[in-house]
Amino acid sequence: MKQLVESLQQKYGMFKVNYDCVHEAACLLDNDPEKLAWAKKWAQEYKNRDFATCRDIELPESDGTLLGDMLPLFVLLPSVPDMVAMYEKRGLIDIMDLLQIDSCISAVEKRIGRVGMNRRYFDWLTNYLKCRIFQGGVFRVEVGTHKRPALVLRHCCTGRYEVMMTDGIFHRSGNMLGAAGCTDIDGSFEADFRETDDEYCGHLAKDGIVSPQRVTLRKSEWEVYIKPQDDMLSLHIPKGASLTRETIQSSVKAAREIAKKAFPEFDIKAVGCYSWLLCPKLGEILGQESHIGVFGASFVRWPVKTDGMDVFGFVFPQTHNGYATLPENTRLERSLKKLYMDGGYILNTAGIVIEE
Repeated sequence: MKQLVESLQQKYGMFKVNYDCVHEAACLLDNDPEKLAWAKKWAQEYKNRDFATCRDIELPESDGTLLGDMLPLFVLLPSVPDMVAMYEKRGLIDIMDLLQIDSCISAVEKRIGRVGMNRRYFDWLTNYLKCRIFQGGVFRVEVGTHKRPALVLRHCCTGRYEVMMTDGIFHRSGNMLGAAGCTDIDGSFEADFRETDDEYCGHLAKDGIVSPQRVTLRKSEWEVYIKPQDDMLSLHIPKGASLTRETIQSSVKAAREIAKKAFPEFDIKAVGCYSWLLCPKLGEILGQESHIGVFGASFVRWPVKTDGMDVFGFVFPQTHNGYATLPENTRLERSLKKLYMDGGYILNTAGIVIEE
């Protein structure tokens, strides 16, 4: 592994911050026959698996050592040359500027206080190593399928969108039952979705909240924009991305054009996102004309089950000594700190871009 790490660094310069730690871990691995055999076995298995089944690989618990923390990384590294070849074949040649192995190692350090590679970032990097993600305008864009239980319909005359939930149990607030702050079953209700030859019947979601009232939409008036299992693009938002109306729309357009050329085997129906940044509460506390508010309003949204803790690791440190100790350096930090101290949450939300 030491030789592989040195070769990758020389050819691609892929470790700009953590090379010494990765190199040291590789040397330790070469001198540990049991762990080396495990890494080689699963590195080959990873190469042979497709995108979906790579995420089924079981990763060992770290023993708290540098090698233990880094071990999953050595399942990924042997696939880097294959990844480069796949991107070049699809005409996407800027991959080494996007590949986030080094930054993921640093992100783990921020979360646990030690450099390493964990399940979260192992799965995230699989998007790159299996050639499923590219740069589209200001976004990183993942090619995949619509896995959420949400049917998005568009009115044939007005172009208005509606989201009808096809599955799930919802809290009386309209959020998912079991999400943070939404565990009381009193007043909860099921999606109760039904489709006939002429109608769609079920519960609609508006601004991320599902209505308890069941409605009927006629197929003669509404067309399917995207349904579960259709091909779609998913947006990931890099830190510092410009989220104006103009950049959102131009980036979505660029992403569609790139995907059409680079991934012709996919029939892309829509562009969506799953993120804490889509939570309607952010528009309320920051203002609907704030960049985050504008971003959220660019989607038709529905709720997902979440623990409400994603802001820790993205906005705030993942480890802290209570909400009262959280920083207040920005308006976002101040607003979120107050929200959490008052017992509120930012809930992850899913949505489909309203394309102009």
